[in-house]
Amino acid sequence: MDNNNTTWGAWINAMGLEYNDEFLVSGDKNHVYRFTHYALQCRLKDSTDWVDAYVRTLVEIVNNEVEIMLLDWTPKVGESYYSYNFADNSFCDTFRVVELMWVGCFDDFMRYKLDLVFKTRDAAMHALSSKEHDFLNELPEVLVEQGQFTKE
Repeated sequence: MDNNNTTWGAWINAMGLEYNDEFLVSGDKNHVYRFTHYALQCRLKDSTDWVDAYVRTLVEIVNNEVEIMLLDWTPKVGESYYSYNFADNSFCDTFRVVELMWVGCFDDFMRYKLDLVFKTRDAAMHALSSKEHDFLNELPEVLVEQGQFTKE
């Protein structure tokens, strides 16, 4: 990867985004935006066709003249996502990041509802490192009573 892409990627990450994260731009009710490795792209909200966005929009983003609002990401059926789960030993209270496939089942939607669905392994690792101890304290009591999880 050349330096321009590395700088571009670092700039995108500094805004809290990753390549292909979809977001809205304040003042534009009609388009969804994303950064690719080489361009800012947009599409109409009801379309799936991406085109390069106007340079003016990129300038507004760079100059902080507009606000970026990241859209929630939900995997599509058959798409991989990352979450965390207890380590292989069910009596262990240590979490590990796991790659799963979205099939639209109850477990998928429960993980999503609990904010445990991540697009990348890095995002899951970051969330895990910041949430691990709090998560154990927030486990539903019914799961603890059933012996599925332990609290210390």
